[in-house]
Amino acid sequence: MNGKPCLRCKVEVSVSYNKYCPRCLRIIAGRSPEPKFKRDSSNKTLCSKCKKNPRLSYHNYCKECKNESVTKWLKDHGGSWGSLNANQKKKRVARLYIINRVQRGLIEKTPCIFCGKKQVEVHHWDYEPMTTNLNFLCPDHHVRADRMMRRGLTKEEVLRYLSNGSDSSSVE
Repeated sequence: MNGKPCLRCKVEVSVSYNKYCPRCLRIIAGRSPEPKFKRDSSNKTLCSKCKKNPRLSYHNYCKECKNESVTKWLKDHGGSWGSLNANQKKKRVARLYIINRVQRGLIEKTPCIFCGKKQVEVHHWDYEPMTTNLNFLCPDHHVRADRMMRRGLTKEEVLRYLSNGSDSSSVE
């Protein structure tokens, strides 16, 4: 070890930027000096499933058995999107498409089109795949627009009401 000694117990610290050893840090924080759980990084035991390969240090299984159990679980539960109906899957695909385009810099976030706030959310006017029919709205206007859309108003009607400063409670 090339660290400095702990200020409390004078044991050499493994990381040079720490002033205290891990044991003293736990004591200073008001916890037990010994950790509750210790990870077994020795990796001496074998996989509890196949009994051949050494297990991963943080699981009871080897990598192959762990992957097999995850694949089986996903298959039994319909994949990672298994619990979603067709409409929810359509919405998720549209949202992920826009998130990806924003992260890649292909779509630039703009302030709310009604109040100009910088903290905005994406509001989809429809959830067609690979659509860019959206606006960036602040959370307040986003909630109002969603409520109006659920009441059956069109995009133009919603834009007209929100741009006039009318509250959605006045819409029947």
